[in-house]
Amino acid sequence: MVYILIFLGGACFGSFFYTLALRYISGMIKEDPLKALFSRSMCPSCRAEIGIIYLIPFLGYLITGGKCAGCGKKISLSYPAWEAVYGMTAVAVFFVLGLNFSAFAVYLIIALCICISIVYKLIFTCICDAAYYIIF
Repeated sequence: MVYILIFLGGACFGSFFYTLALRYISGMIKEDPLKALFSRSMCPSCRAEIGIIYLIPFLGYLITGGKCAGCGKKISLSYPAWEAVYGMTAVAVFFVLGLNFSAFAVYLIIALCICISIVYKLIFTCICDAAYYIIF
């Protein structure tokens, strides 16, 4: 039961970190850092704010069937997939290190590294794709 709660907590942090990574890539963090940190999540298509119940990792995605409640367009499966990665990471860290503050600190460091790697991967992929199309 404890590890289920750890998984869900890790998924919540993961949802936040993944959103920050996407906001960094979109330039929102550079434009208005406080808004990027504290504003509600929005549909990538219609930009409508996502309701609070739909922000709960996995549950919101399942309730909506993977679609925006406003416009009905499909929301990427990457959101719950990354939440699962962060949740499993939390379980692994706490399983190995035990339930203590240092384990939480290690989890946050790993989560930030995952977040940075997502940013790097998405930016590098965009740069490589752009270079490919320019060259060929």
